[in-house]
Amino acid sequence: CRVSTATRTKAAVAPPTVVDSGSAPRTATPRAPRTPKADKPRSTTSSSSTSKSPRTPRTPRAPRAPRTSTSSGADFGPGKAKYASGEFGAAVDSFDSIAGGKKVSKTDKAKAKKLANATMGFETAWKEGMSAAKGFKASSAITQLTRAKKLDSTISSAYQSKIKKELGKQHAYLANTAYAAGNFAKAGTHARKALAHDSSQAAAKKIYDEIRVKAKMWLDEAKQVSESNPDKAMSLLRRVTGVFSRSDSEYTQAYTLLNDLAKAQEEDEEE
Repeated sequence: CRVSTATRTKAAVAPPTVVDSGSAPRTATPRAPRTPKADKPRSTTSSSSTSKSPRTPRTPRAPRAPRTSTSSGADFGPGKAKYASGEFGAAVDSFDSIAGGKKVSKTDKAKAKKLANATMGFETAWKEGMSAAKGFKASSAITQLTRAKKLDSTISSAYQSKIKKELGKQHAYLANTAYAAGNFAKAGTHARKALAHDSSQAAAKKIYDEIRVKAKMWLDEAKQVSESNPDKAMSLLRRVTGVFSRSDSEYTQAYTLLNDLAKAQEEDEEE
């Protein structure tokens, strides 16, 4: 006969019983199903493309401080003070001690040597110039004092005022001597130089004012005879340039005409 559908369903099969001789039957315990591992969330970016945190910018290095010389700055003050007071030997010793110092830069040593040499040269020129002035040897005095003035300007200019005053006196003396001898061109030249050094030279000013009038007359005469007698014109023009300063219009006129006449003479000689 046919078995119904309900009876077809098999009953749950019991686990097989293992029979072992001499022992109680053992039932096999079924293994519990494994718990599936939870999936770890994957990173959306690969390790190669993982964004790195930005680096902190480096702090720029501070500029290096300039190297400072280990030598101490030379003090020329004491030597210059001795020089100004007329103690020339002591001034030279002071400068020499700097030049021979161990902790002194090459620049300062060289400067000290120049100051020492200039001081010695000044002492000679100053003393000889003043001695010549006292002996009424004006030309020699002017030569030595002019040299002393130049040397003094390289040291401290401590004697500039004194030297200018004395140069003014010597040029004024020569101006007066030349004027008395009738050498007006030379008188005008020395009078101008005397006033350039010392504007308070009253005698030199008086002479200069008179010679300027004469020099203007020489200029006019030179213009008149420039074609007929160029040699005489050139002689007059040289007097004019000796009297007037380069800033004067008379000097410019005389100098220009003198050059023109000299060029004309050269051209005539070439022909």
